[in-house]
Amino acid sequence: MTKNLSPAASIVLRTWNGLDYIKLAYNSLVENTSEVDYELIIVDDNSNQETRDYLQSINPNILIFNNQKCGAPGTTSQGVSVARGKYVAI
Repeated sequence: MTKNLSPAASIVLRTWNGLDYIKLAYNSLVENTSEVDYELIIVDDNSNQETRDYLQSINPNILIFNNQKCGAPGTTSQGVSVARGKYVAI
């Protein structure tokens, strides 16, 4: 993960509960992108507190919490709207 103002890529991870899957996705991302300049944007769609606590603990570049469900289109738009990378992966 980068702290640069303009990373090569922005990776948008949309979440809604499913903590075990979120952990797998995050761990895979970290393990397989060590040579890539990217920012991680997580948009949470009103998950339970356990999921929110975990998301805060991993310290992504940008973390957005929704207090009501927005659905996939809404969370995707939120993530893309704050992305700073040349490329965006969802």
